[in-house]
Amino acid sequence: MVNVGAAPTQRPDHKRALWEAILDAHLNVIYWDAMSRRYTRIDTAFRILIAVATSATVAAWGIWADHQAYWKALSATACVASLIHPLMCSSDKLKKMSSLVGMWKELRTKYELLWEQDTTIMEPKNWKQFETLQQRQAKVERHGCRRAHESGGRRV
Repeated sequence: MVNVGAAPTQRPDHKRALWEAILDAHLNVIYWDAMSRRYTRIDTAFRILIAVATSATVAAWGIWADHQAYWKALSATACVASLIHPLMCSSDKLKKMSSLVGMWKELRTKYELLWEQDTTIMEPKNWKQFETLQQRQAKVERHGCRRAHESGGRRV
């Protein structure tokens, strides 16, 4: 006799879970790489501005004798930039972003290798490896505060 009212037991969709993990890791690699490059460019621009504006050689240029207002504006800009720079581009923030890129690349590569071995990850050893990678991903997410698609670029 067949029990018509009973719901069929569903087994987990391992293939979908692995695919989503690959996509999640790939998205985070793209996101953190872009953020790292952006903040590195900003950091470089700040450093150049501060170095040029505070240099004694620049102050000695004859052009500033005729345009003292420009020199004062450049000096004030350098002062403000030197205050803002450590807040926007701290070396800790830049290191953290760079390390997140590396961690997400490593995870993505391991997920892709697992996909190549067994796309449905039905073998228990492969599922165990997937679960281990998921635990590693959770640690990386805590390190980066949030996943890229959840953060909207707010916190690093």
